[in-house]
Amino acid sequence: WIQKRYMETPFLRAAFQVVLGGGLVLAAGILIGSG
Repeated sequence: WIQKRYMETPFLRAAFQVVLGGGLVLAAGILIGSG
């Protein structure tokens, strides 16, 4: 039902993807920078 709700709200789904993608990039940058 969560996926269905996201399908009904494109804005929230896009925002979630941006936050998730940004978090992965930020985490990768921190790991590379400290490594």
